[in-house]
Amino acid sequence: MTAPRLLARTAFDTLAVRAQLGPVVEHQRSDRLTFLTAPAPAQHDYNSRLVHLNVIAGGQLALLPSPADEHARTRRWAIEPTTASALPELPAVVHALKEAATQLRPVSPAADWVRSGER
Repeated sequence: MTAPRLLARTAFDTLAVRAQLGPVVEHQRSDRLTFLTAPAPAQHDYNSRLVHLNVIAGGQLALLPSPADEHARTRRWAIEPTTASALPELPAVVHALKEAATQLRPVSPAADWVRSGER
């Protein structure tokens, strides 16, 4: 799940408080964060529901930081994976992003969509 930095950082804080934060990749050039999650439930199409927030629910692959990326300031770990860390469920990250959108853009069409309760 990849989102613009401001939206993602707000969701990041929410997930941290809820102890639902897993590994996170920072894309320095595109100013976005990627939350690594457990696989999405097959019946949900999150991309069509999050497009208004400029959020992309990825597929089975994610670009992970390498030492060369970190040196070039392309990608880096915001939260590194550990052997003890479990991947959060995708719906938990989606919910945190929707909450963040409501907090950050209370008068935007995207926030209206989030407040409508559509999932």
